[in-house]
Amino acid sequence: MILFKKITFVVPLFFAFAVLSYSDVQASTSASVGYFNNKSNDTRLNYLEVVLPNSLNTALKQKFRIKSRSPRILAENLKKDDLLLKKQYSEIELPKLSESLDTDYFIYGDFEVAGKNMIKLEVNIYEVNSFRIFTFTDYGHLETEIFKFIDRVAAQINGIISDEKKYSGEVIKNNSAIGIITNLSGKDLNELYYGFMKQNYSVKNFQGNTLNNIISECTINNFYYMSSDYASYRLIARKEDVKMFYNVWTEKKQMDELLNLKRIYDKYAFNFTKTQNAFIDKINSIPNTKIDYLIIIGFDDDHETAWIRCINMSNKRLIYTQSEIESDTVSSITQKIIDGLQGKQNKTK
Repeated sequence: MILFKKITFVVPLFFAFAVLSYSDVQASTSASVGYFNNKSNDTRLNYLEVVLPNSLNTALKQKFRIKSRSPRILAENLKKDDLLLKKQYSEIELPKLSESLDTDYFIYGDFEVAGKNMIKLEVNIYEVNSFRIFTFTDYGHLETEIFKFIDRVAAQINGIISDEKKYSGEVIKNNSAIGIITNLSGKDLNELYYGFMKQNYSVKNFQGNTLNNIISECTINNFYYMSSDYASYRLIARKEDVKMFYNVWTEKKQMDELLNLKRIYDKYAFNFTKTQNAFIDKINSIPNTKIDYLIIIGFDDDHETAWIRCINMSNKRLIYTQSEIESDTVSSITQKIIDGLQGKQNKTK
């Protein structure tokens, strides 16, 4: 008799606590553009439901050479599978939609009024055949400024769907106070700190025992995915896809392990934003370590590839992301990171 049934996960286990392997991030150059839904009560803006996606589709093709498909072409392709292109999608619908998409990304979103002659645009970028989705928000003027706004949004999308998964919502000035969390140590950690200090950043050192106690249950990779009000890179989580079986004969040790696994899922998949904000609050509460930005940098085992996430500590917003930062030394990777944070083109080899 089997007293303890095997725990079954329909969703891959990295959903809770693992990071994308570097080999998993592939260059992608094709996208399907869906609708941008008018969330406002102003029906006079309904014309933007057509103008925004079509203009964005054109900008992606002409300015960034992305193989982009318009809503009309996408709707025709979906119709072959007896599907309609909807104005709105819930995140849990996207993995199923992947079966009918033959592009690398599906881009859609919504907009609403944000003041006189301005709109707030939310863009969702779903990586097809995955559970990964990037969302960012931008504000733009209408009328004569609308196409400049579209070009800016297209540039952000181009960065996000590149190998580097790059997003920049704010420039980090070099007189800012920063805190760094990383998996480096010893000489490599000193090289990283020195690179920032050389650029006149005020680097607060809390990589010691105090911070380790705060993140005792985490590894650096728990922060590969991050969420905030204006930008987020996250995994689509559905509680119904996580099945943990047990019965009355389950031993206490096995039950404890099962409950601990459930707690990990609750903390890092289904309630990650709450977990992340609590972590930020704890950092803010550490005496004598007030910082403007929290920078999280993860390196691979050889320290030749890195990723970065940056949070504005005053509003808890994710303002910068970049992956696949490559070089043969920690110091040159550090310079590339700083160039990105400052809005410069990376030139360091």
